Amino acid sequence: MDLGGMFARRRIRGVTSSLADLDLYNLSPNISLAFNISPGWIPPFKLRYLKTRSCQLGPEFPTWLRNQNDLKTVVLNNAKISGTIPDWFFQLNLQLDELDVGDNRLTGEPPTSLMFVDDQSNVDLSSNLYEGPLPMWSSNVTTLYLNDNRFSGPIPPNIGELMPYLTDLDLSRNDLNGTIPLSIGNMTSLTTLVISNNYLSGEIPRFWSNLSLLFILDMSNNSLSGPIPSENKFLGNIPAWIAESIPSLLILRLRSNSFTGEIPPQICQLSNLHLVDLSHNRLSGSIPPCIGNLTGLKVELTDADTERYQGRLTVVAKGRFVQYDQSILYLVNSLDLSDNPGDEKQQQSPDNGGRNGESEDGGDDLEYFWLILSIGLGFFVGFWGVCGTLIIKKSWREAYYGYVDRMKNKLAALIACRMD
Repeated sequence: MDLGGMFARRRIRGVTSSLADLDLYNLSPNISLAFNISPGWIPPFKLRYLKTRSCQLGPEFPTWLRNQNDLKTVVLNNAKISGTIPDWFFQLNLQLDELDVGDNRLTGEPPTSLMFVDDQSNVDLSSNLYEGPLPMWSSNVTTLYLNDNRFSGPIPPNIGELMPYLTDLDLSRNDLNGTIPLSIGNMTSLTTLVISNNYLSGEIPRFWSNLSLLFILDMSNNSLSGPIPSENKFLGNIPAWIAESIPSLLILRLRSNSFTGEIPPQICQLSNLHLVDLSHNRLSGSIPPCIGNLTGLKVELTDADTERYQGRLTVVAKGRFVQYDQSILYLVNSLDLSDNPGDEKQQQSPDNGGRNGESEDGGDDLEYFWLILSIGLGFFVGFWGVCGTLIIKKSWREAYYGYVDRMKNKLAALIACRMD
């Protein structure tokens, strides 16, 4: 698209100079529109709201924004922009309520110097090539998506003091290490906490009593450890406390860590749980029979339940990794407790509970022996009972093949009659 030419034609009608809102937001990830703008073009308008998604503006950061110092919303998502955000953009002294430059190939210093003045401001730098320590913004930022970058080092221990009003925090798929900060408990409005696919270690801190609004918790694919407690006094690990502290929880993903101990029966009080994944840990003991009766596993969520979550979740379904985004996340019901080798033989499923102790090693070996024996006997009797007699008895063999020839001739004759 020749943007300069398009606006030149509009200027004849006298509308261009008053243009304040440009919205070309395409939900598809496929580029549907490419801008062809000369580097020296100066727009005759001053935008306040710029929202583009899946529109090619790159490869460089768009230079025609040099004089756009009235911008309040800047969304350049999936715009094929590479390199750094230029210094002149920071010198515009913008008063923003949203910055979304996700799904590009941006590098350099994250834009932490930008000012956010709205009480509910949004920052999205997801799916870029940013490196270095995890950046922080002003306290009025409420949604922060830094996932799918190369940020490294620990999560700042004072993140909860710096950004106490966060409602959505996604730090997944980075190179973060260290422990989970206790100060996250200061984020009393937090509804989404996704810190999966990093190198975090240690136990989960005691901050759950302040996170009563949390409905998505994803700490999967880290090196977290500690037992899953069955008594409320062990608040430092994974939850018996969940039912009391975060009753709104819909999604709980702790797969691929090093958690030990038993699954606490109190988890069954979380009747709204819609997706539970505790697989690939070191859990032992019995599976609470009531876990199969969770109401949330039997009903679909509504759009409203997940409309605020803008990220993506990867769910393992029948050995395949399937990625779901906000648009279809509410359709997914899943319970995965697989691959916990701590004591898998003592676990019981909700469908056949009460069989503890019947799957000792010796019992498994005996069952395997009888399975192999029955297969061998079945093959011997089936093969030699039919094929063996035809090999040994010539008269039976001639009768069998004669019968097959007669049936073949009858079938050929029937087909020929049908064709006539």
